[in-house]
Amino acid sequence: MQITSISYEHKILIEKYTQTVLETIKLITGQNKAKYNDFEDVYKTIIDYHNTYKHNLEPGNFYDFMSIIPTNLSVAAKGFLVGYETKRNAAKIRAFKIVLDNLAYELVEDLQTIKLYND
Repeated sequence: MQITSISYEHKILIEKYTQTVLETIKLITGQNKAKYNDFEDVYKTIIDYHNTYKHNLEPGNFYDFMSIIPTNLSVAAKGFLVGYETKRNAAKIRAFKIVLDNLAYELVEDLQTIKLYND
């Protein structure tokens, strides 16, 4: 699914993050394709919202636009992982949550360096 980006740098940062999240969920769900497909549906909804967000060059809207994917996808992944956690896989799931949280924080920091063209 194509992701609307404002620059090549933005595109690379977002694609790297989204692919890592999707690959992590795929790894966790393993053979359970139905569960992975459920998460993928949520992912597609987030990307669709991001792509259709009507932003203009006002700073508030620009930063709202830039935060849609990291905010929503990290919350969706965390919620999915909480629902998928069992006594048997708790340590593994918690480790993945920490990794994904750190990736989301890094992404937000990196996205903050991208400026409006008018700035």
